[in-house]
Amino acid sequence: MNLIPRIFVAGALASVPALGLALPAQAQTCGCGPSYRIVQKTVYDQVPVTTYRLEFETVLEERQVTTQRPEWVTETRQRTFTVARPVTETATREERFIVRKPVVETSFRDDSYDRVTWVNETETRQERVIVNRP
Repeated sequence: MNLIPRIFVAGALASVPALGLALPAQAQTCGCGPSYRIVQKTVYDQVPVTTYRLEFETVLEERQVTTQRPEWVTETRQRTFTVARPVTETATREERFIVRKPVVETSFRDDSYDRVTWVNETETRQERVIVNRP
């Protein structure tokens, strides 16, 4: 059971003074009768609440399991097939072809040309310079 709080606010009610929630106020008197002040009080009610919890359970079952595994069987088979083997044959053939021999020719020609060569010469010159002197 869970306790859920509820808050009551007591005011100027006729049945509230019997619970002890409202008290007469001394400070405020208007002369027209007793006055009451507001008093807050927390009351806990028991309310049934259903909650669920997760539980784990291990269950073991017996059952028959059939497994398959391979079984190797040796079998002999006979096959016939054709094999190509090399056979050596001798044949004679006549071929004719033209062979060219190199021929050497000798020719002469005259290549004349002019050549210009530069020659270094040394010469002496006389030079006159006018100089102004103070």
